[in-house]
Amino acid sequence: MQGRKFTKDEARQKIMSYCVMQERCHFEVEEKLKSWSIPYSISIDLISHLIEYNFLNEERFARSFARGKFQLKRWGKFKIRQKLFEKRVSKPCIKLGLTEISDEDYKFAIAELVVKKEKDIIAKNKFERRAKLKNYLLQKGYEWSDIQEHFSKEYD
Repeated sequence: MQGRKFTKDEARQKIMSYCVMQERCHFEVEEKLKSWSIPYSISIDLISHLIEYNFLNEERFARSFARGKFQLKRWGKFKIRQKLFEKRVSKPCIKLGLTEISDEDYKFAIAELVVKKEKDIIAKNKFERRAKLKNYLLQKGYEWSDIQEHFSKEYD
């Protein structure tokens, strides 16, 4: 794609197709347009066009991203928040995106991950086992308070 120059109309068609394939955020679209060597002034026009015709919607992206990463990869809220932040999604949209995850589902996911991971952990004692499970949940992006709450109910 780098070798070929696109006209504004060609770039509009290609970027619309890019946004139709899956939800995109503004940052991803900007990066794609940069990779096609589209001038900044034209990029702004194209992004405005995408927003106007609802091809690009940051709130919808944040909701879709949070829902997908939680359901498919079982990421915790902290990791989802961090990844959305890296994609330069606004804080209000991140907050709205995280509302897609119910507290009940979130707690169930923690319990489910603990049961699944417990089978694979080799530990000398129950304290080491708990520590490894807690570290695993932290790596998945779950908040410490939710992890502590789960272990206080399950194990203490």
